[in-house]
Amino acid sequence: MRHADLAVLKGEDKVQYRGEEVSLLRFWGGNNSPPAVSGYTHVCTSNLKLSSSSLHIIALFLFLLLISSTSVQADDEFAEKYKSYQQHIKSGQSALQKKDYPAVITNYSKAIEMSPYEINSYYNRGIAFYKSGQEKEAEMDFDRVIVMDPRMISAYVYRGLCREKLSKYKDALNDYTKALELKPNDAGIHNNIAYLYVSSNDEIFSDKTKALEHAKKAAELSKEKNAEILDTLARAYFMNGQIKEAIDAENKALKLEPYNDEFNNRLKEYEKSL
Repeated sequence: MRHADLAVLKGEDKVQYRGEEVSLLRFWGGNNSPPAVSGYTHVCTSNLKLSSSSLHIIALFLFLLLISSTSVQADDEFAEKYKSYQQHIKSGQSALQKKDYPAVITNYSKAIEMSPYEINSYYNRGIAFYKSGQEKEAEMDFDRVIVMDPRMISAYVYRGLCREKLSKYKDALNDYTKALELKPNDAGIHNNIAYLYVSSNDEIFSDKTKALEHAKKAAELSKEKNAEILDTLARAYFMNGQIKEAIDAENKALKLEPYNDEFNNRLKEYEKSL
């Protein structure tokens, strides 16, 4: 008899021998013990039972496998979201260069939803809002920019421009003043302050003396090579009753921008006052 023909059935009391169930007593005798034969393996069902420590190891393995799978899935999801975020940023930048302001607003709004603490997203969207005539929304974006970077000069300037258009003249002046504190020799900031004083619809707020002071400083710093600054200087001269000086400054502005209708109309107004 070959032991390879044996198979344990439902315990240790019977075996399968050549297709028939046979009592172990038939093979091994009353003590039910197998003979010591080299190469024979006795398959016992009790040996198939796992210990509690083995079960713990298997459970831990399965748990770690689940965590690993979840981690990979989370990494993939994060990568996809970051890729989408980067695309919105790139699209927003491209749209800003093309002056496609609605697209700028759309893309940076989506980027802000995904990452709400990126200063450039608010700054660029704020510019787009301002250029689109949405000064209130722009003002709110520049508020956030200044919270994140209280020394960002251009944010104060843009917020001042927004507030000026919203007739918040005092708040606008505060923004320009703060910007000037950070950059005292900036021609554009001096010009903004001068323009605010000469163009304000609030007579109480307008100040012709300060307007001329800042307009002259702006012209000096720009070396009289900026048409907008020269136009502001002309208005400040005219506001102070210095008509000839106003005409001279406006003519200088027109040399730089000869087809500017606003400059031409103001020059005619000054000449009529002689």
